[in-house]
Amino acid sequence: MSFFRMQGSFIDNLPKIYGFYTGGFVIFIGLMALLLLLIDLVGHYIGISVFMFVLMRWIAKEKLWLSIATAFLSRSSASIRT
Repeated sequence: MSFFRMQGSFIDNLPKIYGFYTGGFVIFIGLMALLLLLIDLVGHYIGISVFMFVLMRWIAKEKLWLSIATAFLSRSSASIRT
């Protein structure tokens, strides 16, 4: 990818590097805020299950059946432990 190909000196590339890490941190904070919102709106187990499904389906690009199975199996196993 041309984004990761650094041209010039290290100092000249610092804005690009800092921008990449800052953007990743902002996305992480946004995902955590979404998780807290889901937990607050629909409850602990459902919020975590939906969040796991979205992460596996959208970010990890897993198959639909695997995303659904993981989200629901983790919820049921968590309720067994409590």
